[in-house]
Amino acid sequence: MKVINSIKNFIEGLLFENDEVSLTRMIALMGYILFAGVSIYLIVTHTNWDNYATFASYTGGGGAAVQLVNKAINSKWNSKPGSYNPTSASTSTTAPSEIIAKKDDEPDVVPSTRGEKK
Repeated sequence: MKVINSIKNFIEGLLFENDEVSLTRMIALMGYILFAGVSIYLIVTHTNWDNYATFASYTGGGGAAVQLVNKAINSKWNSKPGSYNPTSASTSTTAPSEIIAKKDDEPDVVPSTRGEKK
């Protein structure tokens, strides 16, 4: 049951914006589903389709273009004017303290804690 709820939340996150279904996200998803379905069909039936490259770029690659349009629409019409707040807690723009405290002769790399036992 927990897995089903996780999948449901994931799909809702892909398709919904502001608690409404997003048309542009739905178009992108349908393009990817169409691309996958036709590709699987062509593989299973061993069919060679001369126009597959065009089809693949419009359905598979077109989803990226649709997402750019989605972002532009959301920025222009779905966001409240002045709603961007770069100092909010969720989008901190301050540098980590290790970088702020760095001396000029130290490298720009922060030491990794990977593999260390706690």
